[in-house]
Amino acid sequence: MRCDTVGYGFTPAVESRRLLGGIVPSRSTAGTEVLVYRLHRSDQTRGTVFTIACSQDLPDEATSRFRALSEPGYQQPPGCGACMLAGTPGRVWIGGVLVSTMTG
Repeated sequence: MRCDTVGYGFTPAVESRRLLGGIVPSRSTAGTEVLVYRLHRSDQTRGTVFTIACSQDLPDEATSRFRALSEPGYQQPPGCGACMLAGTPGRVWIGGVLVSTMTG
């Protein structure tokens, strides 16, 4: 994953580190896993861009879980708690996000 925003960006990584020069005990000889952000300059002048390297199946599956993105012309019902009976049967949506699928 990589993030670029106005003037700078970062790439996160999980690395094993010996904390405080090894003073802090660790269950592993490799050290403790910590989240590290590597900062870099960015030519981005507006907005923020996240880049994630993955197979096309992952974003397709994620997009399919958002009804507004997967069903052209979908209009979210006004108010809360509306029961929608339109669309493919067996799908349970909460706030426009697919949370479960039931067969039959």
